[in-house]
Formats: sequence, structure tokens, C-alpha cells
Amino acid sequence: MNVNQAERSEMNALASATMHAPVEIARDLGLHLVFDQGVMMELATSADVLALNRIVGIGVEAPASRDQLARLIDIARQRGTKRLFVQVVPSRSPDELEAWIENGGGRKYNRWVRLWRNVSDPPEVRTDLDVRKISGAHALRSGEIVAESFNMPMELSPWFASIVGKPGWTHFGAYDGDKLVSCAAIYLNDPTAWLGFAATLADYRGHGAQGALIRKRIEYARANGCDSVVVETAEQTPDHSAPSYRNMLRFGFTEAYCRQNYMVTL
Repeated sequence: MNVNQAERSEMNALASATMHAPVEIARDLGLHLVFDQGVMMELATSADVLALNRIVGIGVEAPASRDQLARLIDIARQRGTKRLFVQVVPSRSPDELEAWIENGGGRKYNRWVRLWRNVSDPPEVRTDLDVRKISGAHALRSGEIVAESFNMPMELSPWFASIVGKPGWTHFGAYDGDKLVSCAAIYLNDPTAWLGFAATLADYRGHGAQGALIRKRIEYARANGCDSVVVETAEQTPDHSAPSYRNMLRFGFTEAYCRQNYMVTL
């Protein structure tokens, strides 16, 4: 998996999710996008959620500079961001990038794993739930499930829900009858599709929902001309169990690289 391709796939998905937010939601959440020489910074300044306030792609498509890093951090500070993630990939350039981050007050926080697989031979999965596209009637509930599952403020739910049905996006859900119990999204990037916003209600874990949703999205990516899918999860370590990471390996994904997350307190 090409690092540039994988990072660009995620940046495109995040940018789309932000740009399609209704004006009122964007205002209330303090949503901002900043593009700077191949780097993207996503901000949701009213939510102190690191996953929603981060710099992606720095030092990937073009060498980073100390001035570029300082400029982005300063913009985040001026917009009112409390904490910021700076995500660094192993092949970043130049070698001094991590030292610049640390000298600027950043500290190592955790690592996210980038995984990928091709779209051939989707995994066989059994579930007692019905998997189908999420309609507008269940969009808000899908946003609530994502916020609840990731311990995010429920005020973010309308934003997550607003992405359902937008260009490039398809959301699938696992249903127990008419009850939505699990959800997951795919964003199409030619030739790579990005998988995200995957979450399951606690009472329905272990029912095969996420496996079925992975299979469904792989099939959907293949049907729409993509040759691979990418996703990111928390890193599995002796001190931190990461069920999502284990699931991805079980369903045929391969670890491509780890991103070191630095947290900068502003």
C-alpha cells in the first residue's frame, strides 16, 4: 500500500465530511479545514476530541518545514482548539520533524495503525442481523451510535448524521428487525476506498455485525471500481486491547504502517 495514496484517501474523506456539514452545525461545532502544501488540518474547536482536531499528511507528499508546523499549530490555537493531534508516518520527511514537534510542546500520545486489503475474496461472515443501507430516517441514530461508542459528546451526532447520503458516501447498518444496532461508512476514492464511522451498540457486540459490515463495504468498493480499501484503528499493545485491530486482521487486512500521534496542548 502506497503511503501517499492511503493518507490522501483519508484526507479526502475527512475533508468531505467537514465540507458537507450544514452551516449551523459547522458554526456550532467550530468546524474548520486548513490545507497547506499537501497537508490537511481538521478542527472541531468546540469538541475537545483529538480524533477531530488533527494534522494529517505532514511530511508525506512534500517535505515539512519548521515554519509550516508552527503555522498550523498557531492557526489551531487562534481558532480555540484545546488539544491537537499531529500524526506522523514512518516515511515522513525530513527526519527532524518529530524533534520539531517535541520542541514545540508536543508529546507522544499513542499510535494508530493503518491497515489495508484488496477487494477480492471478501471474508465469509455469519450474523443474525440484517445488513442494508442506512436511510435518512436512521441517519441521526447512526450518528448517535458512533458518538456513544467512541465516548464522544452527543452534540456531534447531527454532524455524523449529516454525512449520510452525501456524494461519495454510503452508510450501511446492521438491524435487529427495525432497530439499528451497528453502522459503518465507506467513502469512495478511486482506486482506494476509505472505511470509517464504524460502531456497534454494546449489547449487540459479538453478533457479527462489524464483520458483516466489512464484507458489505468491500463488495461495494469492488462494485464501484475500487481495487483496495484502507482503515485505521488503535494499536494493539500489551497494555491496550484493540478488538477492532484484531477484527481487521481476521478479515484479511494487512498492517501497512503505524502513525505516531503527538498531542499538542494549546
